[in-house]
Amino acid sequence: MKSLLQIAAALAALSVVCGMANAQVSEGGLPVGLQRPLPGTIPTVVLPAPDVATYLAEDAARNHRPLRYGALVDADLSLDDGAWLTFPDGSRAWRMRLASPNAHSLAVEFAAFELPEGAKFFVYHEERAEILGA
Repeated sequence: MKSLLQIAAALAALSVVCGMANAQVSEGGLPVGLQRPLPGTIPTVVLPAPDVATYLAEDAARNHRPLRYGALVDADLSLDDGAWLTFPDGSRAWRMRLASPNAHSLAVEFAAFELPEGAKFFVYHEERAEILGA
């Protein structure tokens, strides 16, 4: 069953993804990809580029009120869009990279999401400046 992801491509310096970390329920820990080197490439899903010029013009026309957080882009993604790794001990890891040309940042919203018992989910920037989860 596919899970819908809504990707908020934040368009201005006013958007702060760090605010999401405060709302994120976290058990801590590190994703397996940061604990040891993982083989293979990470599949990348490229989302549409935000039309920043149009958004800025719309914002200016309404005197920048209300403040724009970002633009939602619907993306029908599933586990098939990523890649699974199976380790010698039988544990598994799933990875997927999201990209959106010219987006200042990305945030992820889930319309439907369920993890099996014992599973952990992390979201982190490629530069590992911020890690959300598990």
